[in-house]
Amino acid sequence: MKKKRTIPKGSPPPFRVERFTVGDGITQREKWRIPGPSTPEEIATYQALAFRPGENEFEKRIFPIEAIAKKILERAGLPTDLSGLYSIPRGEKVPLFAPGVGNLAALVEGRGFREREHLEWYAAEILINIRIVRNFIAEADAATAAGFAVAVGELTREARDKSLFEPDALLGKGDRQTRRRGGLTTGQRTRDAAEERNADVLRRGAELLPKHPNLNGRAAIIARELGRKYWTVRDILKRSKQIPSPSG
Repeated sequence: MKKKRTIPKGSPPPFRVERFTVGDGITQREKWRIPGPSTPEEIATYQALAFRPGENEFEKRIFPIEAIAKKILERAGLPTDLSGLYSIPRGEKVPLFAPGVGNLAALVEGRGFREREHLEWYAAEILINIRIVRNFIAEADAATAAGFAVAVGELTREARDKSLFEPDALLGKGDRQTRRRGGLTTGQRTRDAAEERNADVLRRGAELLPKHPNLNGRAAIIARELGRKYWTVRDILKRSKQIPSPSG
């Protein structure tokens, strides 16, 4: 049995502010918490660690997004230097602007990556908007920086949704269309099979109708003759176009 640790009398309380992470990849976030009731000292420590006055929150959050955007462009053989001019579509860096030369956005389009269709376009736009945010932060224009920061978030969400969910969403749409067409065909096949299976009952019912207008009576006769269950025969006759008598 493990011996219980004894804390000497007068010892300071243990440091209970804990660091933990949630999410993964670009959604990973670092957080701090105090388990259980807290003291004023622990609250002060938590606030200092969790909020970190003076730290650039934008840079902390944008770092993984920027890294992934660069990786997408590099994987496609595209540059990531936003300050450069490039020959289109070869992508060779050139010193001066001239016909057939453009920035990164123009090069991406020149390579055939279309707006809001390809992840490479999203990656370039995300990097461009990150650069714009940094420029406005340097100019102390918080309102404009915030607007472009929102654009970065929207582009990132769109790119993530397109990458993760679009194939399944499109498959689901096609599957629903296929099921709708297949459902009608299956339903028709089911009705045809039922009519074929019940043809003897309906034919015999039509023959007996003039002499046996009572539905229950006809069902009893047919069930006995064909070896079918009475209630099944009765239901078949009731659902058919053979009009039963009021007494049936």
